[in-house]
Amino acid sequence: MKKNAVWIQRIQTLGSQIRESSLLNCSDGAREGILNLSDRLRNICVVQGLASDRIQTIFRSRNYRNFDEIAETALVEDSAIRSKKKTGRGGRQHIT
Repeated sequence: MKKNAVWIQRIQTLGSQIRESSLLNCSDGAREGILNLSDRLRNICVVQGLASDRIQTIFRSRNYRNFDEIAETALVEDSAIRSKKKTGRGGRQHIT
């Protein structure tokens, strides 16, 4: 599995654990705020840990709030970067 995919999966698991433990003893009034905060922290952590500065810049400029959008875009961009590295900058394969 690629580095970014592994990172996204780890943060998703950790985010779920944080949400569950945070909600154990909270009041009804605090529930929405706790969920909002834990989602924001999860999103920030996943972007900070992405392997590519280019991908991090994309997220900062688009201000994503949905984890699924972040994860999907990161994997698509990672794939595009890997593809460009294989074929070269112009999209043409190198002849050796």
